[in-house]
Amino acid sequence: MRSPMRTGIQPERIIPETSFYAWEATGAKHKQPFSIGMRDGSLFAFAGLWESWHGGNGEALETCTILTTEANAQVRPIHDRMPVILPPADFADWLDPRTSPGQLHRISSATKDDCIRLIGSAK
Repeated sequence: MRSPMRTGIQPERIIPETSFYAWEATGAKHKQPFSIGMRDGSLFAFAGLWESWHGGNGEALETCTILTTEANAQVRPIHDRMPVILPPADFADWLDPRTSPGQLHRISSATKDDCIRLIGSAK
């Protein structure tokens, strides 16, 4: 079976979202959920990769992954990783196959600290 993550450059995709959850460990068996989104409540997208391929038995598979990065200063107290967040201004460059690897790296760097907000949720 061929692994989709070992085939080189993948077609870039965006996964539209308004928020996501991360959980902060608050004790041995307790976690506090936090809703994380853009400070102004606007739409963003996760940076994703997608591929069509065939599994070991020949069946067609559609696979997708959300890229993660080092957590920014706001998320770091809760978790060490976070999804790569793309603001709408970067959607076209992320999706354009002509965008240089350097530009893709810049786009997928950690989200600026002042762009997101965390809201604690009830357990």
